[in-house]
Amino acid sequence: MDLFNNEVGLNIGDEAGFFASDEELSNLVYQTHLEGNLLYLNPIDYSGYPIPGSPFWDNPLTPELGDGHHGISTFTNLIPTNE
Repeated sequence: MDLFNNEVGLNIGDEAGFFASDEELSNLVYQTHLEGNLLYLNPIDYSGYPIPGSPFWDNPLTPELGDGHHGISTFTNLIPTNE
């Protein structure tokens, strides 16, 4: 997902050109997001067991530290941003 979205962003920058303003680039990225051309993961499940050595092992939904996992499960899918 990250590499896919990064590639989309690089293509936006290439097509916009070197002299595109921050506002122009922001608008192009936002439009791409609205059109569903970017992806996100859903659902994210932080409730599982910690995975030793994983940098993603805290459940952000609880105050306890180290009580989750990376959040990706067999139910997690790549979802277009317009859904």
